[in-house]
Amino acid sequence: DVLRASAYLAVRRWYLTAASLVACGAQLALFTQAPALALGVTAAPVLYVAWANSRYLLRPVLATASTTQ
Repeated sequence: DVLRASAYLAVRRWYLTAASLVACGAQLALFTQAPALALGVTAAPVLYVAWANSRYLLRPVLATASTTQ
């Protein structure tokens, strides 16, 4: 149920999914050019953007899952 709902929300809020994919793609491109810079400076902000978008995207699913436990 959670996977189906998350896939639905990923398509419904496509702009958040696209922003996370762009941020991860930029991190991957930077990692191929300058690995030390990519790991040392930009890894934390990119992971935060991906985490924040995922958390906002899945908020309705996570709220219902925590109330049923």
